[in-house]
Amino acid sequence: MPRRSTAPSPGCFKRANPPFRSARPPIFFKQQDSYRRQLTRWNEARLRHALDRLAEAEFRMKQTGLPAETLCREAMFAVAQMARGSARSTAA
Repeated sequence: MPRRSTAPSPGCFKRANPPFRSARPPIFFKQQDSYRRQLTRWNEARLRHALDRLAEAEFRMKQTGLPAETLCREAMFAVAQMARGSARSTAA
């Protein structure tokens, strides 16, 4: 089965207005700047990598006897580090 791209169009993360208008429920106006900053930290490749990391954690939860909370914590920490690394590279 071919993989369908559900990624937003190129440049969407730079302008970030169309996702705000179509978000349901709507994003509260005081939080829009924060969401816009967060969107600029991610591109399609980075999002795919983060989703792969989360899928791997889910697989490990189902296949190993390791505590799900520990695996989830590790995966979320890795995703947070990806976002933080992106913020550092765009600030430089």
